[in-house]
Amino acid sequence: MDTISARARGPQKLCSAPRSTNGTRDRQVGGRKSREAACDPVCRPIAPPRAKRKPRIVGIDVGKAWLDVDSNGDLFRVANNRKGFVELLRRSRPRRGSCQYVCESGGYGRALGRFLHAQSALVSVVSPYHVRQFAHATGKKAKTDVIDASLVRHFAATLKPPKSEPSDPLCERLRAVMRRRQQVVDIARAQKNQREFLSGTDIRAQAHQILDLLKQQSNELLEVGIRIVNQRSSLRKKFEIMIGTIGVGEVCCLQLLAELPELGRLNRRQIASLAGLAPFNHDSGIHSGKRSIRGGRSRARRALFMAAFQAARANPVLAKFFNRLRRKGKPRRVCLVAVMRKLLTYLNARVREVDLSSSRKTPKLSRAIVRVLRKTKLKHHTKANLA
Repeated sequence: MDTISARARGPQKLCSAPRSTNGTRDRQVGGRKSREAACDPVCRPIAPPRAKRKPRIVGIDVGKAWLDVDSNGDLFRVANNRKGFVELLRRSRPRRGSCQYVCESGGYGRALGRFLHAQSALVSVVSPYHVRQFAHATGKKAKTDVIDASLVRHFAATLKPPKSEPSDPLCERLRAVMRRRQQVVDIARAQKNQREFLSGTDIRAQAHQILDLLKQQSNELLEVGIRIVNQRSSLRKKFEIMIGTIGVGEVCCLQLLAELPELGRLNRRQIASLAGLAPFNHDSGIHSGKRSIRGGRSRARRALFMAAFQAARANPVLAKFFNRLRRKGKPRRVCLVAVMRKLLTYLNARVREVDLSSSRKTPKLSRAIVRVLRKTKLKHHTKANLA
């Protein structure tokens, strides 16, 4: 009788709703617990942490007239001017998340870098040599502007280059002035070599005029560089520290300030590697190869070579170090490179020890700069004109 009545009532639930501690059942609506149970911090499920959204990587191949862009597979081309930069931001920026712009270093990409930094965008400037070596490593032999843009994006997605900081306008100005002066010096050296083989009084006189003009321009550019250094207290303080070292002249100081703005912010190994003065191993198995320097910033290394050449003779500490290496049988060029590294390490330590922020903010002509300006023998070297 009980069995028949149970069949008449229909199928029963295999399990009933769980009872609470106070004797009442927790109601379930649509498979979810009641609102009271959901508000209970003990019964509330812990949500997993949200993963950070990766920034969209935009690869840019920089050309003289246009920019080839690869924005997450979207290929397009814009002009290499401000109007094209605005269009680049409009078409590449995602609605949500950030965006990382990766471009190769070079003269045609400086305006793009300044524009992106002004827009507070994440910019990474990479070396074209590294990108080309990455293409060889991945087996890609074809080269077009579109392929290069995709290659830059693939390079950044694989190796994740660091963020590039915006450059200082004053340091950029000083770098442009010193590089132009070096170009003038190179042209003057070529004119001197050609003058030996000139025949004729009129041709030789013309060559002398060109040399005098180049010498005057070189001195004027040197004066402009010292004016730029005098506009900021930190640069002026660095200049005073370096010019006080025996063997280091005003040209070397300006070249280091222009080409190595990181001077004083890195340790001795990092600054040596940045200048290209760190020897690299060349070993394999039982073979121990010859260590050699390579890479780095060649213009700063060029200025340090002339300073080390003079310091190996006049500086008592570095001259003693140079002679000790020579007595051990080291080649002369190897000894000079060792003097270059020791000199750079010394200048880096001296600049780091001085508190640059404690100097005055108003431009003031220091004694070291006055001494340098008197040495250039130009007409307009008054304190009123330079301050």
